[in-house]
Amino acid sequence: MYLRGGDPGYQINSLDGIQAFSACHFDTIDIENNQITDLSPLAAFGPNIQYLDAAHNNITSIDLLSTFKSLFNLDISFNQVNDLTPIKNSPRLLTLDASNNAIFDVTPLNPIETLVALDLSNNRITRATSLWSLSAMEELSVADNQISDISAFDRMPLLRELDISGNQVTDLSPIARLLYLNQLNLSSNQLHSLDKISELTQLTQLDISSNPIINPAPLQAMTKMSKLSMNQIGLTSLTSLSAMNQLTELHLANNLVESLVPLAKMSKLKTLELTNNVVADLSPLKKLAHLESLAAGNNRITSIAPLSGLPLTNVQLDANEIDVQAEPNHTVYQKWLKAKVKLSMNNQRVKPSEQTIPFKDITGHWAKDDILWAYDNGIVGGVSPGLFSPNAITTESQFLKMLLLAMNGLEEKPPSTPWSQKYYDYAAANHYPIAAADRDKPITRTRVAELIAATQGIKASGDAAIQYLLDQKLSSGKTAPTVEGYAGSENLTRAEAVRFIRNVLTNAASKKPLPLPAS
Repeated sequence: MYLRGGDPGYQINSLDGIQAFSACHFDTIDIENNQITDLSPLAAFGPNIQYLDAAHNNITSIDLLSTFKSLFNLDISFNQVNDLTPIKNSPRLLTLDASNNAIFDVTPLNPIETLVALDLSNNRITRATSLWSLSAMEELSVADNQISDISAFDRMPLLRELDISGNQVTDLSPIARLLYLNQLNLSSNQLHSLDKISELTQLTQLDISSNPIINPAPLQAMTKMSKLSMNQIGLTSLTSLSAMNQLTELHLANNLVESLVPLAKMSKLKTLELTNNVVADLSPLKKLAHLESLAAGNNRITSIAPLSGLPLTNVQLDANEIDVQAEPNHTVYQKWLKAKVKLSMNNQRVKPSEQTIPFKDITGHWAKDDILWAYDNGIVGGVSPGLFSPNAITTESQFLKMLLLAMNGLEEKPPSTPWSQKYYDYAAANHYPIAAADRDKPITRTRVAELIAATQGIKASGDAAIQYLLDQKLSSGKTAPTVEGYAGSENLTRAEAVRFIRNVLTNAASKKPLPLPAS
């Protein structure tokens, strides 16, 4: 039978009264995520309990558990336990999670030869030698302690998963013969060599990050590897990885890698992390047909063209030397925007003199930044090669299209006949104050105010619509932030159009077009 104490959103701090259920012969008790300090009320259940989950409480003593002789699984993680002696005579215990406590002595575990899974991570352990008797162990974590000697692990021939990250280990020879290991975490230790683990050819997951390792050559034989992390190890060359064609994840952040050529044949790679290296050329990645996530910020990359044909959904390229306004970068960038790729390309190190401005007639124009922003985001194009004509008048249909595309009310494809019809159909369905009969006429700034207000679900006309834009910081007027200074009777220019749209996407309460109630 099963007993759970505490419900989501409600925590208990005492087990008093639970004795009333002692006749129920519970074999499983789950009291995790509470504020319990005392386990003694569970005494009546001791002979029957096979599974006890007391994680995430305020328990300091587990003395009561000395009578729990039927325990198979015990979870006391995230408490304040410092002594494991009460469970040393647990003849059936298979799994123990005692992570995130205050344990310093693991000697009491020596007699529990039945253990197959043990988590002692994030404690105060300095010596693990007394674990030598746990020969049935298959999964072991002693991460984030102060261990330097791992000789006891040589007696655990069945180990499949081992995590010794965040310790003081320098010698890996004790684990060199653990031939069943397939997951190994060695990160954040004091390793200078991997020679001792070169025969662990069954490894599929390995993390050697944050070590002073210089030579990764011993990894060459580990061709079954699917996930490899080598962050911050002083790495300069990837040659030793060239035969790892089963890799799906590779993490190489904070190194000195320049060439990606050894990665060219990793056809199964899905995730690649290259942040903080000295990579300039991404062309070796162009045939990685399964690459979905790329993090390559703070490198020396200038071109993203090699990434054009990849199925990327997450791209981080901050702090490189990429000019997104230059071709072919701009085409790739717009493709990612349309595909809604999760994208970050901030703080590019491109000198102003090297930037390619797509329109020669916007230099020095007050709306230059707005025009480049709209161009980069695929909202507008030029009227002819190299020309934007910022002071040209905008028609009603042109502004309506720009506004609805920018607010993701519609997609540009499939097109309609005439091309503007789909936008007017959308406007009519949402009761916007606009009519197809005026589609080819210049749009006034007043009509712009009425239309933008309508996309916010606000029905307003004339001066009221203008005042709404001024109040909501969707316009600062043309000559002054007043109704008169707004100049509502004037026709809208192309430069003014992109400024209005940028204001909407920056300051509007709704970035998506809302319908107006039918009158």
